[in-house]
Amino acid sequence: MEFRRHDLVMADWPEEMVSAIPHEGLRRLVKSGRVPGIVRRDEERDDGLGREYYTKEDTIPLGFVHPFREHGARVRHAAHVEGQHALRVTTPYEVTGFPFEERTPALAALLDISATYSVGAWGSAALEIVSGLPYTDARSDLDLLVTGYDAEELCAVSRELIRFEQVHGVRIDVEIILENGYGINIKEYASSSKELLGKGLQDVILIKRDAVDALL
Repeated sequence: MEFRRHDLVMADWPEEMVSAIPHEGLRRLVKSGRVPGIVRRDEERDDGLGREYYTKEDTIPLGFVHPFREHGARVRHAAHVEGQHALRVTTPYEVTGFPFEERTPALAALLDISATYSVGAWGSAALEIVSGLPYTDARSDLDLLVTGYDAEELCAVSRELIRFEQVHGVRIDVEIILENGYGINIKEYASSSKELLGKGLQDVILIKRDAVDALL
């Protein structure tokens, strides 16, 4: 079992981890098994992992999010759990294969885009699809992943995103996952920048465009 950024994890959560969640509503949802943890970047970790995924032998950094905003902001909690507690991992690409309702602009846009392109969903849309809880609302962005596209195809997808955003009235952020596991924003990729920001499990680095193209 491997755990990569944006994967959703269900586990036999240790009591000490659950009890450390300060928000009562989120703590209750995590304890009930309704809310998954999201594999996140851990910039404080510096153990020479040397790979862009975790295994059941690793300590997994996770994020938990409450489905409802409070004072206009998301309630979030960062935690760590031993990989051996994990029961199931769901990738963003698996999420888009699950049935869901077009309840909000973000979900309607996801249904539209996934009918044309192979994409993975993460963020609030993925949390709603997996948990059945109302994570998205009229203000929600749509967060996607793509991989396996060449440079020309990515530029075409980037242009199409503008149309999807206009049709559905939603901001769409797409991350290109490279062969080395780092993620590049597709709008930045479509720009003229010679160096692009790459987001990984433990750090954020600048990658030269030629190197990015070689890793598509």
